[in-house]
Amino acid sequence: MRLHALARVKNEGDIIEEFVRHTLRLVDALIVVDNASFDGTLSVLEALRGEGLPLTILHDPALPKRQYETVTRVARQSVADADWDFLFLLDADEFLKVTDRDRLERALAELSPGQNGLLAWESYVPTALDVSEDPRILNRIQYRRAVEANPTIYKSVLSRRFADVGDFTVSQGNHAVYDSRGVALAAVLDKVRLAHFPVRSMVQLQSKVLV
Repeated sequence: MRLHALARVKNEGDIIEEFVRHTLRLVDALIVVDNASFDGTLSVLEALRGEGLPLTILHDPALPKRQYETVTRVARQSVADADWDFLFLLDADEFLKVTDRDRLERALAELSPGQNGLLAWESYVPTALDVSEDPRILNRIQYRRAVEANPTIYKSVLSRRFADVGDFTVSQGNHAVYDSRGVALAAVLDKVRLAHFPVRSMVQLQSKVLV
C-alpha cells in the first residue's frame, strides 16, 4: 500500500519533531501545513526536511483558524498530485498507535472498497509520576484516561477510492469526510488507535489557551 499523511499545525514546537519522525516510520510521505506558527515549529520542520525526510511543508497564514477548509483543499490537491491509497488526516498531537507497518496495512485492507477509516482516540495525560526531565513526549507521558469520551471521538483516514468518486469535504477537526451528498462512508479500524496528547505541560497549555 501507499500511505500518506496530512496535518495542519500551529505552535507545536514541543512535539512536532516526535510527530514527524513517528508518523514517517509508518507512512511513505507527510504533508504539514503550518498555520503561522511563531514558536519555532517551522524551523524544526525545515530542519527535518533538510535531513531528506519525505516531508512537504505548506504555509497557511489565514486567520481565524478554519482548519476544515485548509485540510479539504490540500487533501483534494493531494488526490491530483500524489499517488496514495490512504491519506491519514492527523494533528501534531496524535500518534498512530500500532506495532508496525504490516499490521497497519492489514487493518486498512479490512475496509470495504471506497470506505474511509476511523481511528479512535486514546487520550494520554501528564501526571506527577511522569519522568519530567525527559523532553520526549512519548517517553514522558505514560498514563491515559481510564474512560474515553462518550461518544468515542474518531479521526479520519481518507480512502483513495472514496476520494476519486468526486468532491469531498473534511469536517472541522478531521473527524469525518463527507461526499458531495453529505454522506460519510467509514468504518472503525479496530486494530489501530491514535495516541492523543492534547496537554503536555503547563506552559504548552497556557500558550494554547492564549493563542
